[in-house]
Amino acid sequence: MSRAEFWSAHLAAIESSAMTTKAYANQHELSVSALYSWRKKFKQAKANEKGVIEPARFMAVQVTSAEPATMNASRCTVILASGLRVELEQLPPADWLLCLSRALRDPF
Repeated sequence: MSRAEFWSAHLAAIESSAMTTKAYANQHELSVSALYSWRKKFKQAKANEKGVIEPARFMAVQVTSAEPATMNASRCTVILASGLRVELEQLPPADWLLCLSRALRDPF
């Protein structure tokens, strides 16, 4: 049995049981951090198979200055990681931006 199969079997057992990961690890004398690490590896591998890109934890922001006469304080431009540029007439509410962010992470 490979290491991946070993950890996969334990993670499947945790999912089918009513135990927490910590309790399962203690009962089977396993490392809790190793279980979490392997869970993350499998999740990332599954996402990569589907072509899903994990959202970046940080986003690059480019700040530019403009002449005061040409600056429009109410406009908002959102540039997505894919390069798509969304220009809005005004800054939308924070909850709208949150919904947009969630929709882009999990569109369906």
